[in-house]
Amino acid sequence: MAKGKPGETRLTFFLEKELHEAFRVACGEDSVSQAAFVRHMVKAYVEKNKWAIRLVEELRGTAKNDAKQRIKNLQKEDYKDFYDLDEDDIENIFDRIEEANPDL
Repeated sequence: MAKGKPGETRLTFFLEKELHEAFRVACGEDSVSQAAFVRHMVKAYVEKNKWAIRLVEELRGTAKNDAKQRIKNLQKEDYKDFYDLDEDDIENIFDRIEEANPDL
């Protein structure tokens, strides 16, 4: 069994055979190792990368259901960068949210 570098730990999980094969092929086509891909995704998730968080929301099925929580957690600048909005658009969104949810 292969050993990692000092300070590293092993991560293992099960995946459907067909999905694993498709993953292996996709990684090969992109010249990325499976391990490098998984490491990168784990790091992006832990660092709260907005694209990784979006994927997690899709996974959880909460992209729309947790809007209140996401609004509280994200700053205006995140919205601006993520959705390519200008300041007027952002203010309009927050005004509409306040109108629709005065108890926030």
